[in-house]
Amino acid sequence: MVDNDLSSYKPLFLKSAFGCLDYLKANISKVNTDTFIQKEILRMYHTLKSQNLFMGYMSAGNYCLLLEKVMFQVVNDQLTIDETLFKKLSDSVLLLQQFLNQIEKENIEIDLQEATSDLEVYIKT
Repeated sequence: MVDNDLSSYKPLFLKSAFGCLDYLKANISKVNTDTFIQKEILRMYHTLKSQNLFMGYMSAGNYCLLLEKVMFQVVNDQLTIDETLFKKLSDSVLLLQQFLNQIEKENIEIDLQEATSDLEVYIKT
């Protein structure tokens, strides 16, 4: 029998996720002007995606997956960040902050499906 209780990883998850969030907060305003920062933001979303999915937080994991895909397209010059997308990226920092705060305080996952759906229009297949 496999024990899938990941609660012992929660402190490490939160420390790492809040670290990614700190980077996003400090740099999201530069996402249009700095290619290095674009790549680092892509890396932060990738890290957050992986960590959330590992911990079983599917809503945040799927949201970060789409953010990662959007930033992958930006980094590879397949997508330009317009005002609307910039707002969605900026809002992602606030949403992820709310999500992590809720996980830290009450271990309850916030539903990010609406925000996830809003990003799907940017994904080019």
